[in-house]
Amino acid sequence: MAQQIWFGIPGVKMQLCPAPAAGAQVSNVGFVQTMAFENGGADVVRSSQTRKQYTFNFNAPSKDLDGISVYSKYASGFYGDGLIYFADPFAFETNLFPPAWASPALIEQGWENIYNVTPTFSATSSNAYSQPIRKATWSVTSAANAVPTAANGVAYIPIPPTHTLNIGASGVLVTGTAVVRVVPINTDGTNATAVDLTLLTDTSATRMNATFAGSSYQAVKVYITRTTTAASSITITSMMAQLYLTGSSPVLPTSHMHGEGHTGLIFTDEARVENYIYIDPPRKGMNTTLLEVGAWR
Repeated sequence: MAQQIWFGIPGVKMQLCPAPAAGAQVSNVGFVQTMAFENGGADVVRSSQTRKQYTFNFNAPSKDLDGISVYSKYASGFYGDGLIYFADPFAFETNLFPPAWASPALIEQGWENIYNVTPTFSATSSNAYSQPIRKATWSVTSAANAVPTAANGVAYIPIPPTHTLNIGASGVLVTGTAVVRVVPINTDGTNATAVDLTLLTDTSATRMNATFAGSSYQAVKVYITRTTTAASSITITSMMAQLYLTGSSPVLPTSHMHGEGHTGLIFTDEARVENYIYIDPPRKGMNTTLLEVGAWR
């Protein structure tokens, strides 16, 4: 994995692709406007939520036809028009959930909802594990085992073949049969048997209690649903997901971490490869940007 990233469209085409060799940047971008008053004062108006923006720079031998040029295939729609996801190595041991999934109370501050129904919010119990100070409660009204239709209603987390995903949700089943469901996606793109997470208590030292190996699965998708049509509600304080090398024995964190994942990306350009002509042997370089749009589509 030293020079490759796990990249693609979950369930369609995930593969190891060249990692940025010349540099990469990630930005949390939102709306910001500053105002200056005639009396010398000032104010700032800004959005509560932000979007991820990744800028990749590459270079490779020009004969490397299926190297960095694979990105232009994704950008052109060669593999379909689904949203792009990739496993960000810099976030493996933080929290791979997008912010509003990692800390659902952010929805109260204006972040996009992760289920079809607007939740209510309440204070979190006192704890020693950096849990968010607020938690969200949803009345789950979907059909039995239905996938939410909200734009931000499904979170995808890619799993590189050499890594294992650790995942968990802290909260409580209030009534009925509501669950946080994890559907592993097999290496061939088909769905494996769903796993409903056993909810962890806000005040326990355990943040993750389920694992999925990249040798068997290319990604997982996570969503809220109910297993029957019984009146159901669920409270979620936090969710966490981390990637570790398969076979390692990581010391899993006890404290909650802010979400560093994203909700699906698109290329802002055609990811074209430009050839450097004054180098022997010839090499080609590329600069491309991916912008998070999934939560708002």
